[in-house]
Amino acid sequence: MDVLGDHGASKHLNLEETAIAAGLPSKLGIDGSQVAEMFAAGRLNEIRSYCETDVLNLYGLYLRWAYIVGKTDAEGYEYAIAGLMKLLDAERESRPHLGEFLDKAEHRSLSSAEHILSDHILS
Repeated sequence: MDVLGDHGASKHLNLEETAIAAGLPSKLGIDGSQVAEMFAAGRLNEIRSYCETDVLNLYGLYLRWAYIVGKTDAEGYEYAIAGLMKLLDAERESRPHLGEFLDKAEHRSLSSAEHILSDHILS
């Protein structure tokens, strides 16, 4: 997030807004303001799920950044995304939030490196 925000040169860069702008699934119904209350209520599994989807969004942003700035090519990007999608699908039954993230990611064409680069060039 620091790199995307140019190490503080831009105003506060919010993970949720950045993920949405990049076409990632973003939050799945929980935000950080709810974590303290969830912790007090012992809802640790829900907190874990919330944190895992944040990590997935950060990873998706990292992969897109790496592709746009040339740290990886289209093949490397699509290979990483395919691996992630395979993992999420394998975990879908035991960790439903991962399946929900995958469904939203597929709906938003997460795996299209060509689409990402054309969007970046046009903007």
